[in-house]
Amino acid sequence: MANAMIDGDLPPRWGLKQVAPDQRILWIGSKRIALDDIQTITAEEVRERPVQGLLAGAAIFLIVAMFLAFIVFENGWRDRFLLGTVFLSGLGLAGLFETTKIRTQRFFEVKIATGSQGLVTFASANIREVEALLAALAGAGVKA
Repeated sequence: MANAMIDGDLPPRWGLKQVAPDQRILWIGSKRIALDDIQTITAEEVRERPVQGLLAGAAIFLIVAMFLAFIVFENGWRDRFLLGTVFLSGLGLAGLFETTKIRTQRFFEVKIATGSQGLVTFASANIREVEALLAALAGAGVKA
């Protein structure tokens, strides 16, 4: 599978199939959608910076470090526990620093509203794959 990814010989993730003389379906992964059932098609570009997990982790480390420092200074725990405060604070600050290094991720979504299956979403980082899907649907006579 890894060699196929490198060579670009991956199996298709979608396709059109003739199931009867008068009926064609679109398959996306395990979903099967009759072309007659498609109501609307929307395509959009999505940009996001997934930093929520890093921020949550950094906040937890910093809160635990502050709690540990509070216990040492206010409740008289041994001073050696301040090493834990330094270590946890370092992890929290490293997490905050990592959030500045995360780049924006960009991918494209095609949302297909159907009458029977609701909303079916196809997402890809490759714009050519999305354009090929939209062109195939337009060529099949699907009104979007």
